[in-house]
Amino acid sequence: MRSVHIEVVKQTCFFVREKVLKNVVELTIFNEGEGFKATLTVSTPSATHKIPLGYIDAGRRIYRVHIPDIRKEVSVKFSVHDESGNTVAERNVKWKPRRHWIIYLVQYSHHDLGYTDIPQNVLREYIDFYDSIIQFCEETEDWPEETKFRYQVEQFWSINYYLKTQPKHKVDRLLKLLKEGRIEISALFGNEVSGLCGHEEII
Repeated sequence: MRSVHIEVVKQTCFFVREKVLKNVVELTIFNEGEGFKATLTVSTPSATHKIPLGYIDAGRRIYRVHIPDIRKEVSVKFSVHDESGNTVAERNVKWKPRRHWIIYLVQYSHHDLGYTDIPQNVLREYIDFYDSIIQFCEETEDWPEETKFRYQVEQFWSINYYLKTQPKHKVDRLLKLLKEGRIEISALFGNEVSGLCGHEEII
């Protein structure tokens, strides 16, 4: 007889999409005997799912599995089976559906004048930088709306230099993206370094 225990079933806030949405679950399993190849069965009142667990080592280990997203508060049974199909460990868990989060990633610029280089050199570097931003926007033009590349410019200082120094065809491409809202500019001309500000600027 094997002596195996499912000590903890931990729901995480993470999901993966493998044809269907699946919740990432961490199982803490303590195996007091020799290692063996195992399968996990996850049983709900309406469905049963079999998931390969791989090799269960001797001792206490955490195994991460992906189970189909369960959207109701139900009792869920986790069962571990050995190579012969024998049930060697079970644990019942009161399941609470995890919240689905939408995370928005926004890339933006940050100018620390004098930190990375002197202002004149930073301005020249940002010409190539904005060329790349325009390129990324244009390359994703036919992508779904929510996946198109967008960019938030922290201040107007470097954009102003770009508009004044670059050829018309490059400026027109930038202005088009600004009008479309793919590139946005904050209402700030340049960053202020508090150590160089007088009382009026700080207030």
